[in-house]
Amino acid sequence: MGIVPIALEQIDQYALARIIQKNPQYRLSYTKIIHKELNTMQVNRRWNLGSDICPLCLKEVEDWKHITLCTHEAMINEKKKVIAEFQTLLDRHRTYPPLSDFLIEYVTHNDYTTPIEPLLLKPKYTILMHEAYVSQSMIGWENFSRGILSSQWKRIQYRHLLDKEYKDIHAVDKWIRMVMKQLLEFHRSLWKIRCDIVATEKEQTYEGRQRHDTLQLCKYLNQDPESVPEEKRHLLEKQDKFFLKSPFDNVVMWRKKILSYINNALNEQNNQSISLKHNTQDLRRFCKVARKQKKKKKGKIRKQKRKRK
Repeated sequence: MGIVPIALEQIDQYALARIIQKNPQYRLSYTKIIHKELNTMQVNRRWNLGSDICPLCLKEVEDWKHITLCTHEAMINEKKKVIAEFQTLLDRHRTYPPLSDFLIEYVTHNDYTTPIEPLLLKPKYTILMHEAYVSQSMIGWENFSRGILSSQWKRIQYRHLLDKEYKDIHAVDKWIRMVMKQLLEFHRSLWKIRCDIVATEKEQTYEGRQRHDTLQLCKYLNQDPESVPEEKRHLLEKQDKFFLKSPFDNVVMWRKKILSYINNALNEQNNQSISLKHNTQDLRRFCKVARKQKKKKKGKIRKQKRKRK
């Protein structure tokens, strides 16, 4: 949703800039959220990098809005946690109660549509709330959810602090920066949870592939134990549960040892010009030396063909 040109001056740009300046560790994340440039699955689809379906709920297209609407259990729990923190900060900054209720209601049930304008009993607050509501409508409520707020919201909080005779002259500026930051944090924290879950699943998938490939290597070498030096063949006496259930570091270390022994044995045989007894093609996906040998043979064949021509 675009911003009405006449409403650009009503955006509290100074407060938004201060948030980005004061939080350098989240500067890139906040900027992507503000400009709707998070690397969602919809963006990947745009670049032909896969499906645009959410990797968590596996139901809907994952765009920047879906991050806060996803029905995955972890996302719902994180959403409740962030909302509770938001409520605590609103109370700590002495937010005008009806305004606090409006903000929490909006964040909790936000479906990126225009919310209903709240009705207040006190006339002076009713006018201020209406002006802020109209101003924000011109800026856009989708933009509101990403921390792009009208400066009119400060007038409500300022009037409330005057009525309570609160003397901190910077309280209103602190309050608007807190609200903007929490709206940005709402997106950032949910996006982080989403990325952590996806990364964990990918890591587990990689580990599973490595365990399976190492188990297949052990089974192959047991069929042809002459590939391994005789003094190291005791390493082949491993059961399947070692590769599938033992710590992953142990499996990786076993694989490195076996491949290093095979590489050394092949190098010694090459130096002595002894033909290999086993078929190196089956070991090619496990052993680097076999790959090098294949490349050398192809190079020799090409040279011979060139000479014949």
